Amino acid sequence: MLPRVSVLPFALAAAAVVGWRARSRSRCEVASLVILVLYAGWIVSMTLFPLPTDTVFVQRGAAEVEFSWNVVPLRTIARQVEFETSWQKVRQLGGNVLVFAPLGLLLPLSAPRLARLSRVVVGGFAFSFGIEFAQLAISGVLGYSYRITDVDDILLNVAGVVLGYAAYLVAHRVL
Repeated sequence: MLPRVSVLPFALAAAAVVGWRARSRSRCEVASLVILVLYAGWIVSMTLFPLPTDTVFVQRGAAEVEFSWNVVPLRTIARQVEFETSWQKVRQLGGNVLVFAPLGLLLPLSAPRLARLSRVVVGGFAFSFGIEFAQLAISGVLGYSYRITDVDDILLNVAGVVLGYAAYLVAHRVL
């Protein structure tokens, strides 16, 4: 298994490079960019890792686990609302929303030209779609659903981005 922590050196290096390259910008923009890169590294580590690398493990997974995905909007959300316990609903649905809220806050702080709802939503959608597509691609390479690709995750993630953008607007007006 390639562990989550293997992303850390790449995220730190990328954050250092981004911070160095953006040094002519305001301190707030540089800090936001560095935090954004570290946050993106954390999201990648949590959604794509650990990666199975042991061929025996991969072969066993392919034999035991079916390939599954959901491309029907709201199907998974409806199932979770109907069948899951309260804690599982909060963890799954709320978690997907809250984990992407920082993106809605950090994008306009790190790049003021993105400080419009439409641009932040497109950025959040693209990042969430990229993660789901990567999960699908990794599952395809492995031959089984290593992670479940679900359009509802994208919907919930974008809702989180909008929530984060709302926090940005409030903070921007107050400060």
